[in-house]
Order: sequence, then structure tokens, then C-alpha cells
Amino acid sequence: MALSYLLGALGLLQATFLPGYCVTARLQGWNPIQRAIYAIPLSVVANHFFVWILLGLNLYGSASLAVLIFAELVWLYAGRRAPSAIDYPSLENAGDYLFLSAALLQLTKYLEAWGRNFGDVFQMYDAVVSWNAWARAWVGNQIPPAGMYPPGLPELYSL
Repeated sequence: MALSYLLGALGLLQATFLPGYCVTARLQGWNPIQRAIYAIPLSVVANHFFVWILLGLNLYGSASLAVLIFAELVWLYAGRRAPSAIDYPSLENAGDYLFLSAALLQLTKYLEAWGRNFGDVFQMYDAVVSWNAWARAWVGNQIPPAGMYPPGLPELYSL
């Protein structure tokens, strides 16, 4: 049971944060908040490419994802720097504060919704019937017939 939680946490980390942070960690002059904010959408895009490339090579599965996550962690460990060597830019203009405030507000809304629905099973028709079946097809190394829906969320579920 503990292994299931660990694998679930690693899958969630991979789906939302790790690939994007690997990209932003090597950029000079970015502070940790900027890196974390940009890591989320970059991770979604990177995972889309990872899934399609691994699927095209007929390698998509638990073992290839474990290797991918391990490689990302090694990449981050190899690229770490001493904190004194980092020169963080300051948030000097109003646009930076506005963007940061909007991001924090959105994060609190997500956390509130997550807390309200914690422990529930998916209750909407598409999430239970379609998206789960599509995610299972991705895991099975197949391209699901998605129809008019974009494949992004089922791809992330398959991680």
C-alpha cells in the first residue's frame, strides 16, 4: 500500500512539476517562484511529447516512466548550485506582483477544491467513463479514439 502511494506521488510529481522544473532549473537569473510557476505548464507540454515519443517507439509503460523520472532527478542533482552563486532578480514592477498574486489566488482555489473533494471518486460521466478508459489505453501502449476531446488530461492520468 505504501508503494502505491509512493508511485502515485511520483506520477503526480511527473505530471505536474518535474519535467518543467528540469528545464527551468538550468536557466540563469530566474528566482524559485518563477521556476515553479513556469514548471507546471512546461511539464504538461513535456509529458505530452514524452507520451507520444515513447508510444511511437512502443516503449510506453511503467519501466520507461521510472527511467524517465530517475533521469530527471539525476539531471536536477547534477545541475544543483550553491545558494550563494545564485543571483535572484527582484520583483520591481507592478506586473510581476500582479502575476504572482493571480498565481497564488489560483493556487488557493485549486487547494480549496482539492480539500473539498478529497477522498471522493470521480463523479462526472466523462471523467469516469471516457477519460479513465483513454488513460488505460495510453498505459496499454495504444492511441485511444478520443473523438473531439483533447488527449492531455488522459495522458497525464496515464502517468
